[in-house]
Amino acid sequence: MRLLWTVAPGVLVLAFAFTEIFQDLFHPTHSGSLSDWIGRTVFRTFRRWPRSLSSAGPLTIVLVIFCWAMLQAIGFALIYSAGFPDGFRLMNPEDTHAGHTFWTMLYFSLQAMTTLGLGDVIPKTNWLRMIVTLEDLFGFALLTASVSSIVLIYPALGRLRLLARRTTILGRAARETGIEIVSGEVASLLSDLATAVIQTRVDFIHFPIIYYFHSDHRRSSLASALPKLVQFAETGSQADAPERVRLYASVLRGALEDLATVLDERFLHTRSNDPAVVFRAYGKDHVIREMQPD
Repeated sequence: MRLLWTVAPGVLVLAFAFTEIFQDLFHPTHSGSLSDWIGRTVFRTFRRWPRSLSSAGPLTIVLVIFCWAMLQAIGFALIYSAGFPDGFRLMNPEDTHAGHTFWTMLYFSLQAMTTLGLGDVIPKTNWLRMIVTLEDLFGFALLTASVSSIVLIYPALGRLRLLARRTTILGRAARETGIEIVSGEVASLLSDLATAVIQTRVDFIHFPIIYYFHSDHRRSSLASALPKLVQFAETGSQADAPERVRLYASVLRGALEDLATVLDERFLHTRSNDPAVVFRAYGKDHVIREMQPD
């Protein structure tokens, strides 16, 4: 009976944890329900204090990794509890008290996951030793995968902000020089912008957590830049524009529509087919009006 009440819940907790980790780190088109919930909750909480909203993204990453680690530790602790105390050699005899079972095993599980091996709790039976070894491997894999994920997220975030800043600078340069961005002489800029928008869409699919990274500066905010890109595409699509401009503008418009679809399906849920509507909702979600002007 004890085996049923400890091992079965432990296996279920581990199955949930590994499913979440796999979907977040290794499945390119899905993210775990836990990380989605954490991201939404943290972001919506910080929206009440816009000046602190830029901390929502980094904090989400920390909380997600912490939850992965704790779920793994709790799952293995429940499994270890089935062999406690007979299956372990304890340096502190007081830990054999029934009320200490779970907390002692959680303490040991955290040791095993982090490969500390302090030696005050030692498994005696072979099946416990095998499970401890597996937890060591999973803990090392979790650490490696988490670090690798962080290393990949920040370049994606950099590409997102590069697109925003480039769009803002182009708009300002057009006003200062009087040269239209959608004119025939600089039509290739629309193609470059379309490529950057397509890359941004891919980044949102692979790293959806970047949605919760807010920029305090309008120039580096994608939420602020997207309406400008829509304007570039609409202006370049006019009938009196050169053919080359209309072609590139159509490519940019298609890229923006694809990006709007991803943002709406994953985060905004406006159910609108109009990219302008979706991007306005994106800007509202990122409290654009609270940010510094250009």
